[in-house]
Amino acid sequence: MLLIDSSDDHRSVQFHSEKIFLKDLIDQVKPESNNARISLYTFGRSAYSQFTLGMYSSAAEMQIAVEYMWYATGNGNADTAIQSTILDAFKNGKGERACIPNILIVLTHSQISNTEIVSAIAHTLEDKRIQCIFINMAGTNANADMLTLTNTMGAILTVNDFRTLEAAAKNVTQMMYASK
Repeated sequence: MLLIDSSDDHRSVQFHSEKIFLKDLIDQVKPESNNARISLYTFGRSAYSQFTLGMYSSAAEMQIAVEYMWYATGNGNADTAIQSTILDAFKNGKGERACIPNILIVLTHSQISNTEIVSAIAHTLEDKRIQCIFINMAGTNANADMLTLTNTMGAILTVNDFRTLEAAAKNVTQMMYASK
């Protein structure tokens, strides 16, 4: 499950780098050969489903969908987007399979700041055994709430330059397969 910050305060160069990262990540996951399912949500003020688990079965189909991914509206609201995406994306009947690890990859430049929502998210992540990988593009150290969400199962990767984001797909893929 991918949750991508595409809020209004994004510049087109950053959004383009995110798309390249997503295409590289999808290519490395190799959905056809690993029977992996990927869903993609974007967020600004709210979270929006771009495609759901099982909608596409090949990397090529997913990469085309990424190319047509749109900006979300409003400033980045990462806490609420994470919460609503988890509740929507990790439901039975959405393509989830019991024997496959649930992984949420959050690519954001927005800070997470609502402690009450973070507490609820952390509880849900633990209950559903969802590994959360943050790619922090804020250029600052991860805040305490990001650390809370990755405390039990997860990791934080900080990217200081959007050009290096494109190279991060390999690191994220290694983190994903380490959880199996």
